[in-house]
Amino acid sequence: MSNTDWYGVVPSSWSISRIKNILIERNESNNPIKTDFILSLTNDRGVIPYSEKGAVGNNSKEDIKGYKLAYPGDLVLNSMNVVIGSVGISNYFGCVSPVYYMLRPRNQNDSIEFYNYLFQTTELQNALKGYGNGILEIRMRIAMSKLNTFLLPKPDCSVQNKIVRKIKESEVKIDQLINNQQQQIEKLKEYKQSLISEVVTKGLDPNVEFKDSGIKWIGRIPTKWRIVPLKHSHLITMGQSPKSESYNTDQMGKPFLGGNSDISEGFSNPKYYTTEITKTCDKYDILMSVRAPVGTVAVSLHDAVLGRGLCSVKSNISNEYSFFYMTFLENKWDEFISGTTFESVNADDIKNISFVLPSLKEIQEMVVFLRDKTMKIEKLIKLKNDKISLLNEYKKSLIYEYVTGKKEVS
Repeated sequence: MSNTDWYGVVPSSWSISRIKNILIERNESNNPIKTDFILSLTNDRGVIPYSEKGAVGNNSKEDIKGYKLAYPGDLVLNSMNVVIGSVGISNYFGCVSPVYYMLRPRNQNDSIEFYNYLFQTTELQNALKGYGNGILEIRMRIAMSKLNTFLLPKPDCSVQNKIVRKIKESEVKIDQLINNQQQQIEKLKEYKQSLISEVVTKGLDPNVEFKDSGIKWIGRIPTKWRIVPLKHSHLITMGQSPKSESYNTDQMGKPFLGGNSDISEGFSNPKYYTTEITKTCDKYDILMSVRAPVGTVAVSLHDAVLGRGLCSVKSNISNEYSFFYMTFLENKWDEFISGTTFESVNADDIKNISFVLPSLKEIQEMVVFLRDKTMKIEKLIKLKNDKISLLNEYKKSLIYEYVTGKKEVS
């Protein structure tokens, strides 16, 4: 896509101009230090205080002399990530990394929000990719001298403000629909969790006699069921991370599963391979995170090397039933967690956690029941996630049509 192709045909009353003729860079140094309030730019939350990003501590004052200043109303761009939408308007006075550009309108009547919306369009981001220098597409630094030559559509100031108002009105309506879908998804997830919890602790027969399990978070169980340590019927393997220099993305060795980032949507999702074989798990083993957040459960789709952020659990009765039971345990690890700055759970606590053991016949019946019910719930969740994706795509297309004049505003 060329510099001019991305916006297509614009209304005849609009002009086309280089960025340098519309926006001016604020290249103001923080040396001598004028503020130690560090800001950061995120794709999903825009410009936020660095302390809210989740990092441990801010940089020292000596480190921020080379930083730049950002003012309220500045359009902040990450020169390394602008092609993936790392752009936002600052609501703060603070200092930012020197990789950021701060832009403001040359004409004070122009709307910075209009240009922020322009930079949020996928079409503009794709057109910018040819301007970057770097190996990785998402880490291509675009020099300000090159960015200044990029062409933008420019309507009259009054039209810019009308477009911004119209986009905001549309966003409110679309976001309400998205929020409604997200709330329904959360309710479905809660229902799924409560259903699993009920079945693995109470069974399927409503007329069975119950007894007190003696464990508060399990409650009453059928009288013929037993409570045993998890190790009684499971092989539990704690992960052991190989040396980092053995990691690769060339599929040399075995897939590496190190922690929460390698399990998503209930399944293993390795990003790296390793040639150093330490502790391993087999395909279809149950995986559980043993570091914050403790208790996340997934099924391994790989014969893999297991890092110290995970353990594998293999049942000698029914892996499928044990998966449902481990799902029930996901929120039950609080009393076993150790560590204040980095939460974790140890091998003995995992091995000795209480496991509710029904008869084999009941286990088979519960697996069939839960498999059917949870699959139906997951299908509903997928439908709602698909709706959210469509709504987000619709919002993006709407913004693009407004900021390029394809859709008129009254």
